Amino acid sequence: MTTAKNNNRKMAYRIIILGGYGNFGARVARALASEPNIELIVAGRDLGSASRFVRTIGGAGAACEATGLDHTAYDFPANLHALRPNLVVHTSGPFQGQDYHVARVAIDAGAHYLDLADGRAFVAGIGVLDAAAREHGVVVASGASTLPAVSSAVVDSMLRPWPRPEP
Repeated sequence: MTTAKNNNRKMAYRIIILGGYGNFGARVARALASEPNIELIVAGRDLGSASRFVRTIGGAGAACEATGLDHTAYDFPANLHALRPNLVVHTSGPFQGQDYHVARVAIDAGAHYLDLADGRAFVAGIGVLDAAAREHGVVVASGASTLPAVSSAVVDSMLRPWPRPEP
């Protein structure tokens, strides 16, 4: 972890991207790699793949590292806590059929949580974690993917010319 050399230097913000070398996770990682004051941790089941990917983006601004981390493993909670994240970005889909264990572990670790889920039920149900998130002072957000955003924009634009239904 980057530590401050003096009180004037801002501490780095630790972001873990689960599935960080996959198709969507890699896009997020590349976008964040140029940001200063970020410690970017690219995580996935295969440490070798994560390490190879980090070598392609490292040195652009953020401090980048790789770690082997499987969110389906029994020791995931302890391993995530040990990394001391400020933000967990979950890109390891598909989200259909997943529960909210990653978000729960992030909340317990005191980290904000964001995922790229596009499954309607998963995104709509994330509110069950609101009380826990508030209690820990973190934000939990689901559905930060192009499909929900683009779909909503298309529906909104198609409805504009139509009159609003009246009861």
